[in-house]
Amino acid sequence: MFEQLKTPYSFRKSAQWLWRYLKNGDHSNPTGLKSARVHFEAPEIPQVRLLLIGDLMGLSGKRLVFGEDLKGLAHSCDKVIANLEGPITESKDLVFIKQYNTPDLLEDLDQLASLSRWVFSLANNHIYDYGLKGVEQTIQRIEASSAQHFGTRFRPVHLEKNGALYGVTEWQNRQSPYPISLEAPVFKTSDAEFHILYPHWGEEFCFYPSPSQRNLAKSLLMEYDLIVGHHSHTPQPTEKIEERYCCYSLGNFYIYFDKPMLSRGKVVEVGWSGGNLVLFKESFCQTQFIDKKTLKIDLVGDSVE
Repeated sequence: MFEQLKTPYSFRKSAQWLWRYLKNGDHSNPTGLKSARVHFEAPEIPQVRLLLIGDLMGLSGKRLVFGEDLKGLAHSCDKVIANLEGPITESKDLVFIKQYNTPDLLEDLDQLASLSRWVFSLANNHIYDYGLKGVEQTIQRIEASSAQHFGTRFRPVHLEKNGALYGVTEWQNRQSPYPISLEAPVFKTSDAEFHILYPHWGEEFCFYPSPSQRNLAKSLLMEYDLIVGHHSHTPQPTEKIEERYCCYSLGNFYIYFDKPMLSRGKVVEVGWSGGNLVLFKESFCQTQFIDKKTLKIDLVGDSVE
C-alpha cells in the first residue's frame, strides 16, 4: 500500500493536490493569463507535421476506440507525440497514484495511427514507478512495436527532419537518473534548426500556470522555439512570448474513470519549415464512456476563443 502513496510532493503540497482533486480543480488565474489566439497555417509547406497529445494514463483494464475526426487528424500528420504516463508492464496492481500501462495500450493506439508513427516521451514522474526494470521493459516493448521514445538517459532527444524534441520532467515519484530532469542542462543538438521542449511540469489539477511557471517559460523560450507541456491533467492556455509560444499543458489524452475535469484535453498540430514555426492548430479532445470496458476519444472543437 505504501508504494501506491509515493508522490514527489511534500505533505503540504500533497494536501493541496488532494484538495484540488476533490473540488474539481483549481480554476484561479493568478496572473490573469488569457490564451493566445494561436491557430494558423502559414503559406510555407511544413517539412513535417506532428500531432502532440497529452498524458496516456493507465487504463485499469479498459480499451480505447477513436472517433473519425480524431483519426482523420492523426492520419494527416507524420508522427504522433505523446507522454507515456507510466511504464508498460504486465502488473496486476491497482492503477492509482502508482501508474502503469499494459501492452494492450499499444494495440489500441495502433488503431489511431500505425505504431511506427508514434513517439513516446518517457520523461515524467511515473516512468520509474516500477524501477529500472519497468523502464527497460517499456523501452523494449516500444522498440519491438516499431514506435520510438525519448526523454531518458538512454535516448534524451527525438530528431524529426531538421527538428528536435526534448522530453524533460520537473517531478519524479521515485528519484532516479533515468528520466531527463527539467533542472538538468539539456544541450540542444546541432542536427536541428527547430527545437521543441516537451516538459512534464507545473501543478496537477490547475487550469492556469503559476507566476513562477510563466517566468520559467520566458526563460526557456530564449533557448527553445516552442514549448508544449503536460502533467496538470487539465488543459491550460497557450501564451505568445515575444515571437514564440508556450502551450502550458495539454491535459489528458484520455482518463479511465468518470471525472469531468479530467476528461477533456488538448491536441496540437505543429509544423515547421527551416527554423520557423509555420503550423500551430489546437483542438480539444474528450473521453466518453461507451460501456464499462470501452473509452472513446474524439475531437470536440478547437480552443480558439
